[in-house]
Amino acid sequence: MKDSVVRGRLLQLLYERRSEGSIPFGHGEQAVPPPGGISRRDWLRAVAQLSEYRLIDWTPLEDKSGMGLLSGFAKINDFGIEVLKAGAAPQSGSLSIRADEPKFPGRNKRRPQRALRSTR
Repeated sequence: MKDSVVRGRLLQLLYERRSEGSIPFGHGEQAVPPPGGISRRDWLRAVAQLSEYRLIDWTPLEDKSGMGLLSGFAKINDFGIEVLKAGAAPQSGSLSIRADEPKFPGRNKRRPQRALRSTR
């Protein structure tokens, strides 16, 4: 599965669950598991990438195992919602986001992706 699709699914999940606040990801018991067809490694890489491009707010937890395991809490932010609703992708380097299907009124499924410039 393409990384852009994994990022799109993750952003969509965070949007759908935004009323819950920050959601656990990673290796903890309560962590959100990846959907079928997506490895945990790819799921967590998508979390890291969305955080790096400031589409989600990420609060990491200290790894007490000593194995360098990624865990923390994620929440979609206003910029992430804007990108998801617009069908746009922030492009600074190679980050792209593709949603499987439109979830918002007025968004055309065949509309070309627009680019948003990152202010990093």
